Amino acid sequence: MFTLKFFILFLLAGLCFGDTSAGETASGNGQGEGEGESSGAAGNAEVGDTSAGQDNTGEKSRESGDDGKSKEGKKATAGHTLPHFIGSEKNKKDYVTKLVDLCITKHSINKINENNISFSTCTFSCLSSTPFVTSVNERIPEGMICNDKDTKCPVEGPCPPLPVPNC
Repeated sequence: MFTLKFFILFLLAGLCFGDTSAGETASGNGQGEGEGESSGAAGNAEVGDTSAGQDNTGEKSRESGDDGKSKEGKKATAGHTLPHFIGSEKNKKDYVTKLVDLCITKHSINKINENNISFSTCTFSCLSSTPFVTSVNERIPEGMICNDKDTKCPVEGPCPPLPVPNC
């Protein structure tokens, strides 16, 4: 019984007075406080959502991604996670902007998740940022690219399959 009490006392002392990990403490020179703010901002961007808003007016801007940056370390634009067949970064941004605008006009919802765009079924989700409005699945508009070889989404149904190559 004495050894159990001693073990619990030793365990509590270790938890209270033991070394903390580097992420839990500030360094005292002010850098820890700044890092906390930047990691909080990155935590918000990890959702992978695309938010619509005005340019540099304090509102959310049209961005998405894992941490708001592309692989090269530059600021990522909306649509940077879309597949290569959409085209250039500008084409990807325009693609996402059209989908967000569709959500705004039809459902008054200003967010989509780029990672959940289903090109094979020509659908995507308009994400609600409030618990009172549910997220809505919507079709990618007719004529927008859904596959390689410039295949476009039809009015109804899935994306047409790619043609089988001839020998």
